[in-house]
Amino acid sequence: MKAKGLMVLAVASIISLLFVIVLKPTSLGAAAFYCAWLLFPYAALSLDLIFWSKNPPEATAIFYVAVVISGGGLLFLSFLFLIPILKEALL
Repeated sequence: MKAKGLMVLAVASIISLLFVIVLKPTSLGAAAFYCAWLLFPYAALSLDLIFWSKNPPEATAIFYVAVVISGGGLLFLSFLFLIPILKEALL
């Protein structure tokens, strides 16, 4: 379950970074802020999967949390592109 969870988090992280590239932030600082803001939950869950989930039930629970958080984060990012006023508010 750990490997599946890490794979889901890696894919979600890559997609999040692609969203930052498509957003085209106006400065390097803004791009760094968006990347850090979007990748922090994935990094925290990855560390949780690697270091603190020792038995299978914990790893399974963390896997499902990772899937829900990844899906929610990507859904939020997709709304940025569906509703133009949100994209303008961020930039």
